[in-house]
Amino acid sequence: MAETGISKRFPGTGTMRQRSTDHWELRAFSGPDPITGKPRQVTKTFVGSRAKAEKALGRFVKDVDDSKFDRTSATVGQLLDRWLEVSEANGKQRPRTLEENRRKIEHRIRPVLGDLHLEKLEPDVLDATYGRWLS
Repeated sequence: MAETGISKRFPGTGTMRQRSTDHWELRAFSGPDPITGKPRQVTKTFVGSRAKAEKALGRFVKDVDDSKFDRTSATVGQLLDRWLEVSEANGKQRPRTLEENRRKIEHRIRPVLGDLHLEKLEPDVLDATYGRWLS
């Protein structure tokens, strides 16, 4: 099972590997996660010949590079930490507002949603959480 492609660390690159006869795993690398800084990759399965898989990999890498697959592996907590950093740095919030936002995040949001990955954050999760807060 040979791999083709260039480095896994740079956006616009990708690899492929054969999973079984005419089944290929295509991977495109989209750069570091803006929140965690960890390298991101997007994976897709392709069914067809090696030549067609190589062409599909090229298209897939281009789509990922064009940000059609811009996902993050960050958690809600990491996103909130980043938002607080930016809010504090830009000075657009009053100190009391910033303190109140931090308090709400630490006591309400983080205990319930902090460890949840953003890609798993769905409307029904938010509705259920909001419902618990109201009751």
